[in-house]
Amino acid sequence: MKTALILLAAAMCWGQDAPAYWLKRYPLRDYGAFWHLELTVRDGKKAREKALKLLSKRGSAPVVPVENMASSDKFVYQQLSYAVPRKEGEKVVEGLKKLGQVKRFSRKDALEPDAASEVQTKLSRLRFEKEAGGEILKRLTVVNAVIEELCSHLEKVDDAYKKSSERILLNISMEEQPKK
Repeated sequence: MKTALILLAAAMCWGQDAPAYWLKRYPLRDYGAFWHLELTVRDGKKAREKALKLLSKRGSAPVVPVENMASSDKFVYQQLSYAVPRKEGEKVVEGLKKLGQVKRFSRKDALEPDAASEVQTKLSRLRFEKEAGGEILKRLTVVNAVIEELCSHLEKVDDAYKKSSERILLNISMEEQPKK
């Protein structure tokens, strides 16, 4: 068992500065970007109706049911959270900006290109070394299980990165201007 762990550590550190490189855990992202838009609108009910129609038309989907999102009965405030296809993001935001006055608009890209290529490199190396280990590795059941677990996690991360790169989480807050 001790030999297996030493071999695992040596294999993982081969050509690397530190074992932490191999043991790094990556988040399984759902979205490649997070955008926030705050609007002040004249007529909240009409603005909400137009916003929902625009979001639906552009292939966006609510993250939770709309009726569960923060709002007020008399429409003083409405919060919406939508998954938006990245290719539609600019058009959606431009359409929403027409509904009122923009108080704040921010974007944060969550994609880490270096991490995505790092994951690919790790997967490639682990698969190569697993195949090269052949019969010896089959007898080292713990080492083999660790390699399988790492590969499984990295495959999920790779898949999540690919899917999330095309999705934006858009949080929208609409507040009705006080009536004079």
